[in-house]
Amino acid sequence: MRAPALFISHGAPTLALAPGPSGRAMAQLGTDLRQHYPGLKGVIVMSPHWMTTRWSVQSHLSAPILHDFGGFPEALYTLEYPAPGSPEAADRIHSLLFRSGHGRAPDVARSMTGTSPRPGIS
Repeated sequence: MRAPALFISHGAPTLALAPGPSGRAMAQLGTDLRQHYPGLKGVIVMSPHWMTTRWSVQSHLSAPILHDFGGFPEALYTLEYPAPGSPEAADRIHSLLFRSGHGRAPDVARSMTGTSPRPGIS
């Protein structure tokens, strides 16, 4: 059984500091998905936060945290939340995109060096 495709807005970055009802609802969604889909191995996240001219597939074993915002409390810039990657899943996604005419090389070295929105940070 396939899990559904969902659109979930992440909300403001400050949600990480004060999750409130939205944070509880997202945590409950994770619990519900694991219960309804016990074989679920992962989640594919699509994001417009890294702009490219074509689809790009991030294939890190451990995705780097990219803080693409500015002007928020300092605590947000020090948060770490491990997001384990799956090169195998990335290869499968890349292959499907490539065969449909939308793919390019997997993105193994994505970096924001020199492009931070925070003044004085590179």
